[in-house]
Amino acid sequence: MKLGLGTYALAWSIGVPGNPPPERPLDAEAFLRFALGHGFRLVQMADNQPLPDPAGEEGGRFLETARREGVAIEIGGRGLTEEYLRR
Repeated sequence: MKLGLGTYALAWSIGVPGNPPPERPLDAEAFLRFALGHGFRLVQMADNQPLPDPAGEEGGRFLETARREGVAIEIGGRGLTEEYLRR
């Protein structure tokens, strides 16, 4: 079993719909850096902070950082589609 950090643990730092946004909202890369800085090598990207598109610049950086640092990524959330998972 691995201890990890999920995006819901930092929901208020990411942003909660219907509430004022945080002054500096965490994007996926900032969340990953936060997790790494606290010793986590497993992250769960839930529907409040979806995994960035791996074909895009942000997604490429996110995945490269995760690979380089040995971070496992779980994808969780409501409404996942086969198309989303194939990306």
